Amino acid sequence: MMKLLYRFSVPHIHYDQFITEASTLLYKLETSFNNLKKYDNRIQVQAKGLDLCVEVKDLGEYNFTVHHKDRLVFFQSPYQMHQYYFNEVSQQWECVKDKHYLIECLTRETGKYLKGYLEF
Repeated sequence: MMKLLYRFSVPHIHYDQFITEASTLLYKLETSFNNLKKYDNRIQVQAKGLDLCVEVKDLGEYNFTVHHKDRLVFFQSPYQMHQYYFNEVSQQWECVKDKHYLIECLTRETGKYLKGYLEF
């Protein structure tokens, strides 16, 4: 079980909205990684319910897990691990620790190690 780390109070959205936003995020991530497979054949994408695992040969896994109870999305890569909540004002998934955006963080990291860039 992952330990939840908060530096500030995490605002909660309604559960149904959380599920919708989390599902949309995972769909965008899955689609983006599948599109990137055209340029980098090391990528394997596996979606199961509200979890997504992207395995990159010789690099490791990118895991996205929806944590229903706390209304968070956990992101773990070969290089980092963060927890994100959906910010209704910015319409972005923000890190509970330092408020950076998931999509920007992921794009920077994958741009360094994969052939091509994720498109959202």
